Amino acid sequence: MSGADGPVATSSIFCSRLECGRKALRRGFCATHYERFKRGDDMDAPIKPKAKALAVACVIPACDRKPIAHDLCNVHYEEQRRRTLQVAGVTCSVDGCEEPPRAKGLCGRHYDRLKRGKPIEAVWDPNAPRGPYRKAGTRTTFDERRAARSEPRPNCACGCGEPTEFDTGRNRWRTYADVGHYRAHAPYKNETWLREQYETLGRPADDIAAECAVNAATVRRFLRKFNIPVRSQADSLRLSGKSKGNNNPAWSGGTTPERQRLYKTREWKDLVKAVYERDGYRCVRCGHHQDHGDHALHAHHIAPWSVAPERRMDMDNLTTLCRKCHSWVHSRQNADSLYLELPARDTESGPP
Repeated sequence: MSGADGPVATSSIFCSRLECGRKALRRGFCATHYERFKRGDDMDAPIKPKAKALAVACVIPACDRKPIAHDLCNVHYEEQRRRTLQVAGVTCSVDGCEEPPRAKGLCGRHYDRLKRGKPIEAVWDPNAPRGPYRKAGTRTTFDERRAARSEPRPNCACGCGEPTEFDTGRNRWRTYADVGHYRAHAPYKNETWLREQYETLGRPADDIAAECAVNAATVRRFLRKFNIPVRSQADSLRLSGKSKGNNNPAWSGGTTPERQRLYKTREWKDLVKAVYERDGYRCVRCGHHQDHGDHALHAHHIAPWSVAPERRMDMDNLTTLCRKCHSWVHSRQNADSLYLELPARDTESGPP
């Protein structure tokens, strides 16, 4: 028990105040009465009960919104409050206004005027845009806002599958679930995809940038980030085929000689490389190794180009000669036609 001047020593485990029944914390008082004792407050004042914890979701079936009061979400709580006031016949305290009150006996629009310091009795224009509820220049009603919320909840437009939230300011469901979801898909940030497109398929950075709707410099920056070797512009044009035919600025309408067209193909270059490797990168006549002077290597057709067109890409018809020996083979000094397979000449002369 406690006296008029303070607590009285007791061996009970409960609060010394009569009709309290709480567990004693310090000096024979419970936590509430001990705080009142320290502050000098009225010890006999009733103790307010603790607020009831809200439910996890709205108690209305099929509604998963967060509750705000009485275990109801903001939509169902507002609907229940308006229905209760309408049944009771309670309206706004302003003459001529039949809207249910929201605070201080005023409806929502008159209460907003009171907060902003505007005259409450001013003539109200129902078509004037108000607050966040704007729709084609008119104020949306509660039924219209409730109808908008009753629409099926959409998923995020980016394709992630997450549901969106309701935008009370625009009175519609949001298009994207979060701020970062509105950004366009950027596959060039995936190393595997970028390496396949650039190295395996041989696509230039400009084509990849156009597909991803970004600048080519952005794609090259991620190529360097993933340690992917960046090709030169000439190599990219060659692989993409954009520099061939009439796309080439040196195009003259297809007047390039046949020999020159063949020597520029990848098949011919691979064949010449194979011939050089077979002969050890040495001239088969003089034995000199490859250099950049008179002994630069050439791929020589044993059966001439014009005589045997069917053997132009035959590896057995090619041999390795240096520049000096190649000139000698095709000169008059090569009287024995070494390294050449010429057709037999017609020896008959005179009339038959």
